[in-house]
Amino acid sequence: MSIDNEPTVQMLEKPDEAHSVIAVNSVVLAGTIAVPGEARQIAGGVEVVRWTLRVSRGPERSGSDLIDCIAVEPVLQQRALAWALGTPLAASGAIRRRFFRASGRTTTRVEVEVDEVTLLAAA
Repeated sequence: MSIDNEPTVQMLEKPDEAHSVIAVNSVVLAGTIAVPGEARQIAGGVEVVRWTLRVSRGPERSGSDLIDCIAVEPVLQQRALAWALGTPLAASGAIRRRFFRASGRTTTRVEVEVDEVTLLAAA
């Protein structure tokens, strides 16, 4: 989005003939901590810290969304564990969909694997 809340479209280079589609999995969110960070182990024994970010839908749409986020990198995990409820921040990363077994059933979870965070000033 641009500063005046109008959608911004940026043209990328034309794909070559071998690649007819340009695909990008990049997410930028800004909001407040709705559920503080919690360390946990996911499938495969990977340690992560998971938190939930409350993100406004913007001035033209009412409401907000709760987006689950995870940190895999140890330094970011430590930072995430320190954020309190309501902490304003901007996070960037990629959408990940995981499959795992729970109660004898295959379950799926969509979350943002965050690789960069900037703390924002409180409004």
